[in-house]
Amino acid sequence: MKRSGLRVSLASSVLIGVSAFGSLVGCDNSSSDAPSQNDRDGTEGGARSDSEPGASGAGGAAVCVPDPPALPSDVPADIAVAETATLLRSLHAVGTQNYRCTQTDGVDGADPTFTWVFIAPVADLFNSCGTKVGSHFAVPDSLPPVPEWRYEVDGSSVIGLKLSSAPVEGSIPELLLKENGHAGAGVFAGVTFVQRLHTLGGAAPPAADCTAASVDVVSEVDYSAQYYFYAGGS
Repeated sequence: MKRSGLRVSLASSVLIGVSAFGSLVGCDNSSSDAPSQNDRDGTEGGARSDSEPGASGAGGAAVCVPDPPALPSDVPADIAVAETATLLRSLHAVGTQNYRCTQTDGVDGADPTFTWVFIAPVADLFNSCGTKVGSHFAVPDSLPPVPEWRYEVDGSSVIGLKLSSAPVEGSIPELLLKENGHAGAGVFAGVTFVQRLHTLGGAAPPAADCTAASVDVVSEVDYSAQYYFYAGGS
């Protein structure tokens, strides 16, 4: 498979999240039990699951406890959630947006056209300690691809349906998605809305790279983003 676009290693993207997104900041045990700074992060929704892993130091001693999630402050109005929504989790994604070069036959003898078609996201989800706690992918055999997020701490998952978007120059857009199905009985079983914010990379390759010679080639374009998972608000 061809890989193109922004080259962001797993380690460097997590460090970017630490410095820029806030949700990967504050893995200090001294402040890990502090309540969220926003009233919408209620006790039930904002509280950290005791089973969620943190980072471990030498000898297995825990040195990082995940922080309670904090609401984003820079959300475009078009993709904002209702003020009654409760933030359950904020997780940093690192992975790829995958596209396939596709040929469409011309009509009445016209030449065929060639287009990159989005086929799936493939990403790992990290908590504020930089520990992988979930994954993001397309529902198997869905066409067009249907996004799903799995919280591997408890096995729950949520499927999303796009409601609206906000453009980001040079990157995939920011999104607001509504829940369109659940599995399991854990944290993600209560998710009603998902926001994709702070996107970096992931846009389709240049149109000129999709030609007759590259039909069915899959391009995996590196990206990172911050996902926010909410309950209620409908």
